[in-house]
Amino acid sequence: GFIVYAMVDPRYGRIFYVGQTSDLALRRAQHLEGGDTVAGLTVREIQGAGDQPLFSSSVSIPAAGLMAEVFWIDL
Repeated sequence: GFIVYAMVDPRYGRIFYVGQTSDLALRRAQHLEGGDTVAGLTVREIQGAGDQPLFSSSVSIPAAGLMAEVFWIDL
């Protein structure tokens, strides 16, 4: 199944990214590298403030995982 996860900005308590993966540890490490995407720039900004993004996740069946991801992105 998929793991649907959200990254939360601890400064504001707001979700700034939602995704899905089959390997959350790997995906978390990739996000924490702070790439050149909007989410990556936000991660770098959070890290520059001396903090780390929070990760919230839930395990879902494949179809529900995709629907959950679309729901949270739309939200």
